[in-house]
Amino acid sequence: MKIANLPLVKSECEDMIIFTHNDLDGCTSKVLWCAWGKHYKYSYTSKHCSYDNIDSEVMGWIKSSKYNQYSVIVIVDISVSVETLKVLNKLKNPKILIDHHNTAIDRYIEEDVL
Repeated sequence: MKIANLPLVKSECEDMIIFTHNDLDGCTSKVLWCAWGKHYKYSYTSKHCSYDNIDSEVMGWIKSSKYNQYSVIVIVDISVSVETLKVLNKLKNPKILIDHHNTAIDRYIEEDVL
């Protein structure tokens, strides 16, 4: 997976979906992304998730084909499973994954999905 090069001048239907952890770190991360997006004229939708439902939320969102409505997928302060990341990698949308917990990155590297 490549780090997204987000255009700083948005075209017509460029929106972000933000999946974030439902704790204070996640809420703070969402606020920062929303401020960045607002500054560059991105609109956004956000979903607060727990470790128990992050994979089902992301997979449900993908299966509903809603990913076609968004140009950027942001996942902050929470990680998806390797299986979910493999599905995300098949989407053309730029993806941004930010998590300060090393365990997810270690799993992704071990499974060669980054």
